[in-house]
Amino acid sequence: MGWCVLTLLFFATRLPAQVVLTGPGLEIRCEESARGAGIAMLNAWADARGRVRAALGLPPPAHTLLELVPDGDTLVARVRTATGAELQPWVAGVALTAEGRMLIRTDAESGALRRVEGILTHELAHLALAAARAEAGRPPVPRWLDEGLAQVAEGRLFREGKPALAMRAFFHTLLDLGELASGFPATEGGSELAYAQAEEFVRWIGHRGAGGVPRFVALLADGADTESALRAYLGMGLEDAQAAFERDLRSDRSWMFGLVVEIGFGAFVAIACVFAVSRFVRRRRVLLDAMDADDAARSTSAEDTAGYPGTDDAAAREVGEARPMRRHNARGFGLRRLKPGEPEPPV
Repeated sequence: MGWCVLTLLFFATRLPAQVVLTGPGLEIRCEESARGAGIAMLNAWADARGRVRAALGLPPPAHTLLELVPDGDTLVARVRTATGAELQPWVAGVALTAEGRMLIRTDAESGALRRVEGILTHELAHLALAAARAEAGRPPVPRWLDEGLAQVAEGRLFREGKPALAMRAFFHTLLDLGELASGFPATEGGSELAYAQAEEFVRWIGHRGAGGVPRFVALLADGADTESALRAYLGMGLEDAQAAFERDLRSDRSWMFGLVVEIGFGAFVAIACVFAVSRFVRRRRVLLDAMDADDAARSTSAEDTAGYPGTDDAAAREVGEARPMRRHNARGFGLRRLKPGEPEPPV
């Protein structure tokens, strides 16, 4: 028994020191090395609660547990243990709604510490909406709606993605919301597009109805499903709302100017490359012609020298033979004569 106690004490001393920070409705658990990040989260907590209430009209949960993890691998392992789901390694934070718990990375690669208030607001919005749906005895909303509402609450606009959405709407290549109901694409680029489309659609819904996003969320919090909430708020179902949203996106042609500029710049670069290569080839041909003329002149000189009486044979050979290492320089190009058996270099 004594050995067991000593063993437990030994392993306890080997574990990283744990820190617990508390605030209104919040408990933060982290390692001692992440105390600074925990304090930053604690200081931003009140603003995050206010933003969720203002953007969605939802009260935050009475108690939230926030665990700070050191890196992406730890976050993936924690989520796998808690839910059995596989998380993508680029994710910075996640809300475990069934447990009222948030996990956020603190490493520099995640970018979470550069937008502390934003990521807290985003994950808290998930918890607040899930708590409201659970209180109403209703299942969670579709993933695209959940993420769109969290993006609206966070206020981290994917405005750089809007021109891409307008162009995709023009060519009828927007993502299918039905496929985004349970999950987002696994790639970071595909997931970013899904976030941008979900956010823009939720903002469109809020602008089209009376009362804005909080009024629409109130219908969801009262237990209405997505279809019923849209009909009560907009007077149309999800299919008609999505069609109207895409029509509005297609009416935005601002992306065409940017596309024309990009095509024009690409064409300019291609023409410049062709001109540079053709100029190089032309100058190389001129230099080779000059070298051939020089060789012909030397051959003629050697023949003339060989015909003079009394000319020493060694001197004639020295005059007639080309010097293999002689260089010809012209306008920045350096060329030399090829050695016997040396292949012609590529252009």
